[in-house]
Amino acid sequence: MADNFPVDVKVSVAGEEEATIPAAGRHSDSSPFYAGGWMTSSGGGCSAGFAMKYAGVNRITTARHCNKSYKTLNGKSYGSTVKTNHAGQARILSGKGAGRTWDGAWNDSKGFNKRVTGYRDVSLGDFVCTNGANSGVHCNVKVTAMKVAWDDKFGGGAANNIKAVQQSSKNIAAIQGDSGGPVIYPNGTGTVGAVGMIQAISGTALTGSACGSVRSLGSNKCSKTVLFTSTRTFAKSAGASLVTG
Repeated sequence: MADNFPVDVKVSVAGEEEATIPAAGRHSDSSPFYAGGWMTSSGGGCSAGFAMKYAGVNRITTARHCNKSYKTLNGKSYGSTVKTNHAGQARILSGKGAGRTWDGAWNDSKGFNKRVTGYRDVSLGDFVCTNGANSGVHCNVKVTAMKVAWDDKFGGGAANNIKAVQQSSKNIAAIQGDSGGPVIYPNGTGTVGAVGMIQAISGTALTGSACGSVRSLGSNKCSKTVLFTSTRTFAKSAGASLVTG
């Protein structure tokens, strides 16, 4: 197996390998922020995770290895770090969060989003959807392992991740830039359950056209295999609770 790569992103230079950005939706969010939004700063990008209520405030989150001061493309600040968490490899930010997640393609211009109803625990063989801001939603992703150790290099050593593999031959599970984004379970009622937070890609790393349509391509790596931490584990270990819509 190839090395596991964290999936924060190197942003390509505008006009070279970066696709046209819609004026609405996950790339131009405002407070209270939704999960799956694009976080950008000079030289990098990540995705927003599920909102958590911490210290009495509904706050937005992201992956712990996303350690810069992130904003939306229209300049709205996601805030600064309030707390980091090892078990969830996550970062709670000071920006306000809402119990909703962006859904659909990365470049959806209509702002398609869904309500988060609660935690959704998974087991071997279950299917989930990844939802990063760089590549949008990818479903048909099957859980193949429940305890895969991965070290995000931010202290404390490795933490347990869940491993899942894209079953479609024409799709990926995640690309760099999707880090921090939500892993969702469609409830079939226009709502989603909160499964996890995207952390890394694993297995065979792909680049270029093999990654499909994404916001920022360049030399960023994608894969059919993704590692993610559990939302419930993150919340419990951080003394926080999931914000629902």
